[in-house]
Amino acid sequence: MDENRTDDDYGGGGIKTNLPISSKTAIVDNRKSRSTNYHLRVD
Repeated sequence: MDENRTDDDYGGGGIKTNLPISSKTAIVDNRKSRSTNYHLRVD
Protein backbone atom coordinates (compact mmCIF):
# COMPACT_ATOMS: atom_id res chain seq x y z
CA MET A 1 0.00 0.00 0.00
CA ASP A 2 2.83 2.37 0.85
CA GLU A 3 4.40 1.55 -2.51
CA ASN A 4 1.09 2.34 -4.18
CA ARG A 5 1.01 5.64 -2.36
CA THR A 6 4.48 6.46 -3.69
CA ASP A 7 3.24 5.46 -7.14
CA ASP A 8 0.35 7.87 -6.71
CA ASP A 9 2.79 10.63 -5.84
CA TYR A 10 4.86 9.75 -8.90
CA GLY A 11 1.61 9.35 -10.83
CA GLY A 12 1.38 13.11 -10.37
CA GLY A 13 4.05 13.08 -13.08
CA GLY A 14 1.24 14.26 -15.33
CA ILE A 15 1.03 17.37 -13.16
CA LYS A 16 4.83 17.52 -13.17
CA THR A 17 4.76 17.53 -16.98
CA ASN A 18 2.31 20.43 -16.94
CA LEU A 19 4.34 22.18 -14.27
CA PRO A 20 7.52 22.53 -16.37
CA ILE A 21 5.48 23.89 -19.27
CA SER A 22 3.78 26.40 -16.95
CA SER A 23 7.12 27.17 -15.32
CA LYS A 24 8.70 27.83 -18.72
CA THR A 25 5.91 30.25 -19.61
CA ALA A 26 6.08 31.84 -16.16
CA ILE A 27 9.86 32.20 -16.45
CA VAL A 28 9.49 33.88 -19.85
CA ASP A 29 6.80 36.19 -18.45
CA ASN A 30 8.91 36.93 -15.38
CA ARG A 31 11.95 37.61 -17.55
CA LYS A 32 9.95 40.08 -19.64
CA SER A 33 8.58 41.74 -16.52
CA ARG A 34 12.05 41.86 -14.96
CA SER A 35 13.53 43.31 -18.16
CA THR A 36 10.84 45.98 -18.27
CA ASN A 37 11.29 46.79 -14.59
CA TYR A 38 15.05 46.79 -14.96
CA HIS A 39 14.86 49.14 -17.94
CA LEU A 40 12.49 51.40 -16.04
CA ARG A 41 14.88 51.37 -13.08
CA VAL A 42 17.87 52.09 -15.31
CA ASP A 43 15.90 54.96 -16.79
